[in-house]
Amino acid sequence: MAHQYKNYPVAVMVAIDQLGNALTGGNPDSTVSARVGYFSVNATKRQAFWKSLEAIIDYAFEPVDGLRHCYQAWQADKDEQFTAEANSYGPC
Repeated sequence: MAHQYKNYPVAVMVAIDQLGNALTGGNPDSTVSARVGYFSVNATKRQAFWKSLEAIIDYAFEPVDGLRHCYQAWQADKDEQFTAEANSYGPC
């Protein structure tokens, strides 16, 4: 029975990350890292803001996840909608 909970801590961390993204106006089914990875490449406004967030998050996750954490998160979450129109929860 214990094996079914092996990835439980990771699932909880992803859920908290998605909650943080939803609370800041992002798609509730996407993580903050994936959103930042998308907008650091595709933003038409406030690109410096997204690039700064990307640098901070990438630096924090480099020991755990390697280089380009936000870009990798976005690529792993490619099926999600990141556009401002899809994120009618707030400004991007």
